[in-house]
Amino acid sequence: MTDIFDAIQDGTMKGLDLYGRLRLDQNNGVPLPYSVLPAEVIAHLNDFANPHKVPSTISFGYLDTITASEETIEEYARTVDGVGNEYGHRMIRDGKVTGIAFVYMCEGLTGQSEITLIVLKNGLATEVSIGGVIPTIGNGLGGYSRTNSYFKAGDTIGVKISLYNDAGSCSVSNFTIDLEIEIESRDGL
Repeated sequence: MTDIFDAIQDGTMKGLDLYGRLRLDQNNGVPLPYSVLPAEVIAHLNDFANPHKVPSTISFGYLDTITASEETIEEYARTVDGVGNEYGHRMIRDGKVTGIAFVYMCEGLTGQSEITLIVLKNGLATEVSIGGVIPTIGNGLGGYSRTNSYFKAGDTIGVKISLYNDAGSCSVSNFTIDLEIEIESRDGL
């Protein structure tokens, strides 16, 4: 690493130390207040200051075919035991949803259709959603999004699938959905 940008991209303690030393050199040895650090560096510092966050994924799916003909159809993604409702999984610890990724198959498509996956907290829509126009018939369609939506221990997290078709018909199936979550660790290790 030779400059500030390398240090920011490095994201390790060594990189952050180098960043700090480079900033001191640029400011005649006077420490800069924490508030003037770039957001990327603050995020890394927060990660190092809170090493007790544990990343994990929660899986959902929906195997059956969903068909919309000039309408919007909504279904709840199912948990691993096959249960499909707006509540999904109950959270054991405080944390946040940090991302969503999904893959699905489009079996038939006429007219314009859109798919939207919405993350639910306690049965209600959160600001976390992903989707767009269904481009073609085929397997392996989908996408991903990074986000931050906080939850508390005891909250439930689920996913709703919304299929819209304006003129014609669209059929989709075989959803695999992963929510990336970050929780506080139990023992701080």
